[in-house]
Amino acid sequence: MKKSMGGKRPAFILANGVIAATLIIMASVWLGLCEQQLKIQREKMRTSLRAARLAKEATDLAAASHHGVTTTNHHMVATVSRRQVVVKQAGQTIYEVRCP
Repeated sequence: MKKSMGGKRPAFILANGVIAATLIIMASVWLGLCEQQLKIQREKMRTSLRAARLAKEATDLAAASHHGVTTTNHHMVATVSRRQVVVKQAGQTIYEVRCP
């Protein structure tokens, strides 16, 4: 014996619709948050890559000139000394390598 859909009460149908809408909204919000987090992570990785490339360029120049070098690129400043390489952006250290 099959039950027909017409026998369900309107409140039950409304509850099912509200639950379904809530789940869809939660999934949409979750996807939006994940996308935003991925954008932030991608920008951090780009900044890190730029800093590493600038540090490499600065160390190459320092090795060629045999003294400390300061190099600037993309609002970043790389400073090479005998014991360390430091890359700063807006006064904040974003990349640093020290030799023992």
